[in-house]
Amino acid sequence: MIPLQLRRAIPKPMHSLGCCVSVALLLVGCGPDNQAAEGEALTVFAAASCADWVTDLVKLPSTASLRLQFGPSSGLARQIADGAPADVFITAHKRWIEYLIEADRVDGQPISFAYNSLVCVALKSTTFEGPAPRNLGSLADALQTDDRIAIADESVPAGDYTRQALTSANLLPTLKPYFVGQDDARSTLRAIAQGQAKVGFVYASDAQLASLQSLFTLDPSTHETINYWACAIRGRTQNTQALVFIESLQSVRVQDLLQRSGFSPK
Repeated sequence: MIPLQLRRAIPKPMHSLGCCVSVALLLVGCGPDNQAAEGEALTVFAAASCADWVTDLVKLPSTASLRLQFGPSSGLARQIADGAPADVFITAHKRWIEYLIEADRVDGQPISFAYNSLVCVALKSTTFEGPAPRNLGSLADALQTDDRIAIADESVPAGDYTRQALTSANLLPTLKPYFVGQDDARSTLRAIAQGQAKVGFVYASDAQLASLQSLFTLDPSTHETINYWACAIRGRTQNTQALVFIESLQSVRVQDLLQRSGFSPK
């Protein structure tokens, strides 16, 4: 692993399914006249769990015109390593920043700017035969044979963090038969919201849907700290603009947006 000398900042959540997409393109222009030429837009590849606040970010005055693509951090990082035309990469785990550093695709200094936590959620209409689970141990007791747990795939940060917590609690083998794997954090959220799973593990920022109830928060000491990172991609014509953009993620206005979106400061 390549050590990163990085600055830190604030955390994040989400309030609606909004851009619940896995790799969908969206061109958004901002600025004084809200008209930006497509050629001047920064292409931002961002983890699916960032969909709401990144989309809201372009509404802030003077934000650069952005072309947005959302998906799992792992998949986006591999696309960039293979030459995908991204100017900025935003991920929920520094592993994928390190992956791109090793691929010689990172320009300048990456920045850690946000934090999150994991919660177990269910639909508000969901009922259990006994008391609703309030920790991982009681979740195992509350599930019936046909119940399912929505969880992001192991290669996805949300899925990795969750499995770390389950392993720490010695419950991964017990709960694994209930798993229904999902492509990314937003697919996991959608599976729960659509009733495809009885419960699921999502970021606290994603648990803001009115239809959901948070059953309990996973102990943060049982998994790595959930950091969000951003970097500029080497070899692009708009590197200077990209570096300015990732630096702006630490600004007061962006940190305020993150807090309004449900992120918690460190």
